Amino acid sequence: MTTIIAKNNTSSAIPLDDLGVEIPGSGQRDLTLTFSVVDIYSSTELRDNVQSGDITINDGIEDLDIEDSLAHINFETEYEDVDPVATEEQPDSTSVIWINPNQYEPYYYSEVTGLWLSASKNIYTYGRSGNIDGAYLGIGGWSTGGYYYVPEPGGVVTSVYVRADSGNLSKGFEIQINSINQFSLNLVDGLYENRNIGVVVPSSSIMQVWCATAGGPVGDVVCQLTMHWRNGA
Repeated sequence: MTTIIAKNNTSSAIPLDDLGVEIPGSGQRDLTLTFSVVDIYSSTELRDNVQSGDITINDGIEDLDIEDSLAHINFETEYEDVDPVATEEQPDSTSVIWINPNQYEPYYYSEVTGLWLSASKNIYTYGRSGNIDGAYLGIGGWSTGGYYYVPEPGGVVTSVYVRADSGNLSKGFEIQINSINQFSLNLVDGLYENRNIGVVVPSSSIMQVWCATAGGPVGDVVCQLTMHWRNGA
């Protein structure tokens, strides 16, 4: 497996807001322990800090210079088993990144689902201001009963984040596709986060988040689902 350790060359912490972490001053962080290939590949802030020299990439063996560091986080170096490829047909799963020439879109192979998913992603936000119990989270106005319509070619929800500030802080929730439960979770002290799920969402589907009826109501809930698109070439 590819190893990407970000080493901070400055004495001040460097925030990588698009990954939601920071690299401590004069410290380091193994990004591959927390983030997927596509998260790292898509981080412009990591790339900018490597380009400026503020962050050095270590591949688990040695520190790389700027040029090799950039190539390594783009998954296109001699350190990888297979370089990125641009072909009319999908490569096998040994390839790290596939450049789809029909859509000019990089894809990565998801071992969780066995599908090729887009590097680009959409974040869908649900919520409820006030208590909720036995109802769907809302969107927009933070009421209830909200849903998102997923068009062609469909996608895969790869991560989920839920936070609640009051009420039953161990409340259960479900990610439902077309009113069928596809993934269940329970808050722990008002929080749940998982970056390694694989909820397949077919095209022309309705995607909702259900707040379970068991236990007392929970209040002031925010939920974010991250979805990558399936290859539609």
